[in-house]
Amino acid sequence: MLHEIRVNLLREGRRVLTDSGDVVEVSRGLSSELDRLSCKVEHLAGVVISMLTERKEQESVFTGRLRTPSTCSSYCRVIGARLVTPAEQMDLFISLANFDDVGQITVSRPNLVGSSISRTLDFARKYDCLEIDMDYPYKFIVFEAFNSFRQLYNPSYTGFVKAKNREFMTSVDRELNALLWPLETSNFSLLKEPRLDQELRTAVMQVI
Repeated sequence: MLHEIRVNLLREGRRVLTDSGDVVEVSRGLSSELDRLSCKVEHLAGVVISMLTERKEQESVFTGRLRTPSTCSSYCRVIGARLVTPAEQMDLFISLANFDDVGQITVSRPNLVGSSISRTLDFARKYDCLEIDMDYPYKFIVFEAFNSFRQLYNPSYTGFVKAKNREFMTSVDRELNALLWPLETSNFSLLKEPRLDQELRTAVMQVI
């Protein structure tokens, strides 16, 4: 994992004191990720402490609007982190999602990050596009997204298309709702027909 969250262990990073009296420290790289989206460290720290206290494998909280670097009306940043406490260590995935004026922070163990992505895709159905951006090309998350798309949209084609001088893995239904992943990259998008440019529209129409 590229980042760390430390509970009651002080090294180098950004620290906050939680309502429970625990000190949560995030590594500098993770602090920069949060700042980029205007996500408060206090909100993430609260979710992490709730997970630890209640021994949950997934926890989330709604927040105010997050800053998004995307032209899509909905956006999700997925970040891998190592959680370190005096008693244990574990891998986590942090999902920072924004839909219009509502932000959501979800922290999941690896076995449940797929369900988080599935809920994000489901919620995004009311929007014309969703961009999911990861800090690393986690292929298992991409494949979980394609499985979720299949359940939500009943696609008529899942496979590969070429457009914009690159190859995409895509799943598309007959109404031209498309999930598109540029191969080997760390982002993928859910686009409805109005958001498909001419080249992508032509490529997906040829396979359905």
